[in-house]
Amino acid sequence: MNSEHALLGSVLGDNNMFWAASKLVTGRDFQDPRLGAVWDGIGTYLAQGRMVATTTAPDYFSEWGVLGIGAADPWIWSDAAQGVFIYAAEYARSVARSSAARFAREVLGQGVEALSDPGNDPEKVISDVVTRVQQRGAASSEMESVNLGEILAAEETFDWVIPNLMEHKDRLILTGHEGLGKSTMARQLLLLPAAGLHPFTFEKIEPVRSLVIDAENTKQQWKRNAGWMVHQARLQGACDPVPNVEMAISGRVNILDPRTQGQIHRLIDKTKPDVVFIGPLYRIAVKLNSDEEVAPVIAALDSIRDRGVALIIEAHAGHASDSSGSRSVRPRGSSSLMGWPEFGFGIRAGEEVGMYDFVPWRGQREQRDWPEQMRRGDRDRAEFPWVPVGWGL
Repeated sequence: MNSEHALLGSVLGDNNMFWAASKLVTGRDFQDPRLGAVWDGIGTYLAQGRMVATTTAPDYFSEWGVLGIGAADPWIWSDAAQGVFIYAAEYARSVARSSAARFAREVLGQGVEALSDPGNDPEKVISDVVTRVQQRGAASSEMESVNLGEILAAEETFDWVIPNLMEHKDRLILTGHEGLGKSTMARQLLLLPAAGLHPFTFEKIEPVRSLVIDAENTKQQWKRNAGWMVHQARLQGACDPVPNVEMAISGRVNILDPRTQGQIHRLIDKTKPDVVFIGPLYRIAVKLNSDEEVAPVIAALDSIRDRGVALIIEAHAGHASDSSGSRSVRPRGSSSLMGWPEFGFGIRAGEEVGMYDFVPWRGQREQRDWPEQMRRGDRDRAEFPWVPVGWGL
């Protein structure tokens, strides 16, 4: 018996059978793409509140883009179902198993073929295969719901990385004008929490484990620019920050390269960080000017954030002016970047000499204790590089 025919015959005989079966298959799972187009067409019509029967289905074939199937075919499908429509879910499982087997043969076959070419990198081939398998699994996952009452009854909790500032899975893009100390700010957000210090209030907190993927600075630059801050954090904090910070000084990378993505995720598996610092953005993504170029970059970064880590990304500010005539601190590139992170802040010189504004270039999704204005710290007084003097409300 052809399971694809029987499945279509079942849902044409009883449209109510479609919804249970649709949890298991989509049109892409049909070996015959014409039958898959019929399946998707039925689903579209049922979602619109319309009915589709054996007698009426042929009337819609042209609208669904189905070619090469005639008016007699739905009756063949009905005969395959043998008039017992309650087995639609079983037919769907059979179709899904056959689809999975075809997919496995295709992906593994292509992988074996690629590995036979000595010019291909085996690690990249394996990563490509794994990525395709993961994407197929993600596409087939079922959406679930919970009642609002369960949400309201649950205890309100915060999964803090840095208390009152960032939770696990929060995303921050940090920008700033050239030479104002954006990278120093990023290091303060990294090294102080690693020592058990809040990066702005300087109060004791639980030490934070961090993974840094630096696509711009060298090891020598880190040694020169981070040494004093590490020393002070060790003196003033709850612990030595060094064991809590792992560093990948990578140079320019392509975040869209499956091999690079695999390496990052393996580092996360190995180091188990609470927060991942990555960037600057222009050094990990080649093109960011359009929504189409930014979308896959955001997806790659979200795959990191979905590991349960807070994500902090350094980016360069553009050269355009905002509505007040001041130079904007929003990141260069597509406006898609504006709505993506939970928090977006930029450093800009303030009106008062020696003062710097910490400017939000997007509204916060939740109110947190980010500073509004800062000054340079005084090393002679053992102050850290950035000292808040005003707080946002």
